[in-house]
Amino acid sequence: MSETDNIRLTNGKLNTHSENRNSRIMDQISSTRRNRQILCELSATIVKQLEMTRYAEGASELSDRIKTLEDTLNSFFKAQEDCIKYLEISLKDMQEKSTYIEKDRQKHIEYIKYLEVSLKDNKEKCVKLNEKCYKAANQCRDLEMKLNVTKKSPREASRTHSNGDMRDYRGDNKEIMAELQRKKEEILYYQREIKAFDERFAHQVQINERNQLIIDNCKCKFGYGTESENEIISLRQQKQTLEQQLREARNSNVYLNAYQNEKAERRHSEDSFRREFQQMQQRVKDAEARASELQRKNNLLKEEVTNYRKILDDTTNLTIQSENEETKEFVAGPSRCDPLAMENKVLRDQNVKLEKRLQETRTTAKTRKVKTETRLENLKVSFLHEFRNMQQSFEAKTSELQNLLNNEVTSIKAALGDTINVSWGDSDEDQLVKDINKLQISLKEFTQLKGRQTVIDQRGASALLQRYDCRLDPTKLTVSGALQRFVIENVLKYTNSYFNKCIENLEGKSNNELEQNIEADSNYFLEGIILNTASSLKLYIKEFAERRKGEDELTRTTGVKICQQVYAILGNRGFAPNDHTFLVDAVKHVLNELEKCRQIKDESKKKDIEELAPSVIREMVRIFYFKFQTQVPVVEYHFFESGAKFDPTIMECSQDDDGEVEKLVVDICSFPLIGVNISDEQERRIFNKAKVQLRPGFSG
Repeated sequence: MSETDNIRLTNGKLNTHSENRNSRIMDQISSTRRNRQILCELSATIVKQLEMTRYAEGASELSDRIKTLEDTLNSFFKAQEDCIKYLEISLKDMQEKSTYIEKDRQKHIEYIKYLEVSLKDNKEKCVKLNEKCYKAANQCRDLEMKLNVTKKSPREASRTHSNGDMRDYRGDNKEIMAELQRKKEEILYYQREIKAFDERFAHQVQINERNQLIIDNCKCKFGYGTESENEIISLRQQKQTLEQQLREARNSNVYLNAYQNEKAERRHSEDSFRREFQQMQQRVKDAEARASELQRKNNLLKEEVTNYRKILDDTTNLTIQSENEETKEFVAGPSRCDPLAMENKVLRDQNVKLEKRLQETRTTAKTRKVKTETRLENLKVSFLHEFRNMQQSFEAKTSELQNLLNNEVTSIKAALGDTINVSWGDSDEDQLVKDINKLQISLKEFTQLKGRQTVIDQRGASALLQRYDCRLDPTKLTVSGALQRFVIENVLKYTNSYFNKCIENLEGKSNNELEQNIEADSNYFLEGIILNTASSLKLYIKEFAERRKGEDELTRTTGVKICQQVYAILGNRGFAPNDHTFLVDAVKHVLNELEKCRQIKDESKKKDIEELAPSVIREMVRIFYFKFQTQVPVVEYHFFESGAKFDPTIMECSQDDDGEVEKLVVDICSFPLIGVNISDEQERRIFNKAKVQLRPGFSG
């Protein structure tokens, strides 16, 4: 591969990584902005709820407002945690970005140094070639002068010498001509070399200019320069300081004691807040009881006033009737009023007494009403004052509790980081989907059958299609799909055999033999040893958590997290060198199996396929064997067999089928369905649909 191809490949990888990082950072920035917007909305809602709570008059309305305020605060706390989480992720990505830019810069600097050395060597070669050319030109001129002298010499010599001497001169002339021809050819050769060197030198200058443009473009794209270098140095210093503090904290009990003290203070504050909240609830209940009692007394007073008004109306009616009777008696004459004079007098006395009693009753009722209204007003003022005090106390305790919670979250996150988070995040899922898509493209290129230089072995292809029960007439597309599935299954089977062999090799040896084996052949069994050790450690931690009682979440999830981290590092660097014994054997095995189904006549294309094989097989092992295990729940995959009904929700087909979907079935599944809980239609999460080729189903 030429230097130009290397540069293009490097630029392509750089642009791909840059686009991936830019898209991921933009997603995280947008998520952080959404969280910030949510926080602003929640803050406005809290302020609104507090304003409404200040003007709440009824006890039930107060309880509802307090409950609503608690829910809003809980939402606020949750949104703050999400915002902190996204900010941490953004910071981590920025650190990765700075590290990657620094590595790229170092690579470009080293490459530029290499180009400068090459340019210097080429200049020296050019000087030497020029010297040789000048030397050859001088020799050529000398030979031409000798030739001219030789041509003149035969004429002069013919006068004085014999024929034999002339033949000697002619022989010398031929030798000089041959030497002159050789020197001319040598001059032409040096001229061609100089011309080729000039072309290479000009081409190298263009490459250097393009590299410089790429470096400048990268600097402009990532904002890299002196400020970025200073920022990277500052970030590295901060990272070293934090790592030193973390090591000191882990090696001493100061952090543990501070954490326990802070935890005890937080619990004490929570208990105090809970007691005060219960007291406030009791005060609210007492206020409700007093309000109910006042309402009952108010109702009694209203009933008394109603009775007094009824008595007053009755008395007024009696007075009017008595006056009417007196008027009638007076009109009738003294003869009729004499017998009733005493009774009339008695009635008048009773009427006076009733009027006096009515007046006293009115005065008493008015006095009681004034006292009741005054008492109600005083109770209302006292209740509002008490409510405001309770509200201020509640806000103060809420703020104090929020500060304690923030400090607790900060300390825990600083100490533990992501150690208790074992579930799939959005960024993890997105990265896995990108890796799977990239593997599909590479695998399709690895098993392609296009072109006249690729010949299908009919016998091997028929056996392969019969193995997967393909019933359609064999085409290159069908055979290529069957080869993709065949390669995946063979590589995973070969990988299982490797790890089983590693386990058998480890179980039958003592510690001393194991150490000697690791020193002797660590390159072959290193991945298996790491995986086996992590599995054993997970079992020991699980047994430790069951036998040593406690309530912390960290102990329960440490074993799972250790295995996840081990699978993650194996997914990043497992079987990294192309000369790894396992990878060499796997490539040889897969290529031999593929030779049974196809033959590539073009040696250049065959060489490209052989160079592509290690990266395809290594990435396949990393994804299916390692990266699927990095989170909980574990990712699953499934190949659909021939004859399975086509389901567009979990399958994809690249064919153009005009028939009805209900009547189509699977002919070959070239790439499996990948997801979490794929057998549960309600809970499953699909990362990649199965790639299938279809055929018409059979009715009945």
